[in-house]
Amino acid sequence: MRQRIENFCREFDYPQPAIEALLQGWNAVEASPSAQKQFLTLLNDYETDRVEDYSKLIHAGTDCGDLCGISGYTTVFLLLACMTDHAHTLYRKQGISDEIFHDTFSDLKWKLLECKKVKDVWGTFVAGWYPRFYQLTRFALGRLQFETIPCPFSYEKNGKTVQEGETALNVHIPSCGPLDHTLCIDSYRKAASFYQKEFNGRPIVFFCHSWLLYPRHYDFLPGNSRILTFMKDYDIVESKESTGGDLWRIFGQEYCPENLNKLPADTSLQRAYLSWLKQGNAPGSGKGIFFWEGSV
Repeated sequence: MRQRIENFCREFDYPQPAIEALLQGWNAVEASPSAQKQFLTLLNDYETDRVEDYSKLIHAGTDCGDLCGISGYTTVFLLLACMTDHAHTLYRKQGISDEIFHDTFSDLKWKLLECKKVKDVWGTFVAGWYPRFYQLTRFALGRLQFETIPCPFSYEKNGKTVQEGETALNVHIPSCGPLDHTLCIDSYRKAASFYQKEFNGRPIVFFCHSWLLYPRHYDFLPGNSRILTFMKDYDIVESKESTGGDLWRIFGQEYCPENLNKLPADTSLQRAYLSWLKQGNAPGSGKGIFFWEGSV
């Protein structure tokens, strides 16, 4: 298992400190009979297609940390990493390319780096995000990630219509680098092709619910912001202010409105948000939608 973890880390180009910490984490699991038994049982359940509740599996993977005295963020990450071998087998059985597999499961790396930055632990603090990855219902197609969902509302534009409950493509934006608009358009095109059979000739519609789509970004982000360019693809049909639950994505640490002066101001986005927050404004999120107009 140790070699399996190391091979996974090398394949996805993990930083050496992360590899060392994860291998030390496995040593702790291996040294605890109860933790090792639970870990291997969970892994076997996935590899023999016996998982009935992925949320319970992931919760139990986190609990392994309590059994061996290390962070559950680390033990559940180790479990998710080891599960990728069987996931890759399932990809190949379904004829899904190795490129899509690699792009999809690179998400583990982005979440690992976020966990280290925000929690100072090599692991993941958002393990509940992952069931659809291992059920093969969420995929990275280039820069963005997609999954089918029932459209949350009806929408019409330029003669095209989607009714509430009909299939839409839900868009996710991993923290894997700049939000280059050319790469986003390429992802939409790939998704339109990958999922076209799901729409059975109906217009292909993309939906996104994200802090990136907060309409008031137009009030304080610079005109050349990549976020604004991303937003312009969508008709934002709903938005709301929040208490700052997504600001860790911007500042790399937990948000506390009483300690604004302690937040980093190293990037133009951080500086723009700090200025906005110090003026007494709130962050927020938006829900956006658009029909794909390109080829498939």
